[in-house]
Amino acid sequence: MKLQEQIRRILRETLESKWNTGNEHGNKYDYQHGYCHYFAHNIIGRLKKLYPNKNIRYYLILADEIYDYDEGEVEQSYLVHAYIKIDDLYLDSNGFSTEDEVDQRANEWYERQLPDLPEDYRLEIWHDEYKRIPRKFLDKNQFCDVGSVKRDVDRFLSHPEVKELLKI
Repeated sequence: MKLQEQIRRILRETLESKWNTGNEHGNKYDYQHGYCHYFAHNIIGRLKKLYPNKNIRYYLILADEIYDYDEGEVEQSYLVHAYIKIDDLYLDSNGFSTEDEVDQRANEWYERQLPDLPEDYRLEIWHDEYKRIPRKFLDKNQFCDVGSVKRDVDRFLSHPEVKELLKI
């Protein structure tokens, strides 16, 4: 393993334990489960300003629960997780992840959902780059205090480990 990769892994583990611990450290939301898309939505513009020469976009893990009886009708869509992809790096509130870790997260979600799936249903899951998060997942902030997310993003970007990680 390259030294830079080892440093990033240590920083990511440190960041995960110090910053992304939900309400314990003042974060109103858990940006690993349920609110990752709000985090991504509120940080992407700031990252594009910080790094105007980088290719920065959303990287989403999405899934559809499909009723398979006749037409294969989508019963429910899921945004499993949202990352910000910076060149070939995947950033979320825990720091950077590898492509293998993104695949692993998708596979783990799929395996957790399968046992609860009704017999006549199937799951389709995929991940890819997107210019925006589909509107249906950003519920016009009915369930999320945008001000809290912005404060959390400010704290995230000012955290020493994050500053070190973002020396891309």
